[in-house]
Amino acid sequence: MSDVPEKGEGWVRIPGSLYKVIKERLNELGVGSVEEFVIQVVRQAVEELTHKGVEITEDERQAIEKRLRELGYL
Repeated sequence: MSDVPEKGEGWVRIPGSLYKVIKERLNELGVGSVEEFVIQVVRQAVEELTHKGVEITEDERQAIEKRLRELGYL
């Protein structure tokens, strides 16, 4: 990847010391490059953020389903 972002891409700077630690542990981390590791970690973080707060209990799910039926949506 070049320093100049291509269309639809961006780049992020990380401290050299962090880059070095990741690079030294690529095999241990199960990735082929620092970039691959960073992408993997960011994707996991975004996944957690986007699903945070949307988990509901079974009782809540049933109440929602009941209300949707009452409103004629189900």
